Amino acid sequence: MKLVKVLATAFAAVLMTATAQTASAQINLQKVASTAAVLTSSQAQQIGSSLLQLYTNYKAAGKFDIKDAKNVTALMLLAKNVADLSIKDKSSFVGDLIKGSNNLVTEKNSDTVINTLLSLSQLNLTQNKTNMGSAATLLTGLFSKL
Repeated sequence: MKLVKVLATAFAAVLMTATAQTASAQINLQKVASTAAVLTSSQAQQIGSSLLQLYTNYKAAGKFDIKDAKNVTALMLLAKNVADLSIKDKSSFVGDLIKGSNNLVTEKNSDTVINTLLSLSQLNLTQNKTNMGSAATLLTGLFSKL
């Protein structure tokens, strides 16, 4: 009988420890998800901001000038933010793009913008600068539609 009580007590202790660890793991997962959401929001806003700067320069120069230092800097920031672009919540992502671009990106043109961003993400501009011409072509096409 004592053996049954000892085993029951040990089993209960193991069960409580496992339950506590599961609850702790769930809390940690929620923290990670929350952090990822903030990073995604910040990423989308930075992408929008880079697009606004590039668009403003494009309109002022009448073309996308790949030799302009401001364009190169904005393009590198854009490339960094779209390198691993993963859009899990499109409406939230679009909202943050709109906010970051100061309404240059709108709900109406967001699909075109996202398609261009996904194409840019395939160019790997942060490691292969020879793709700058391709990026300029993609952005020129996008900016002509905005």
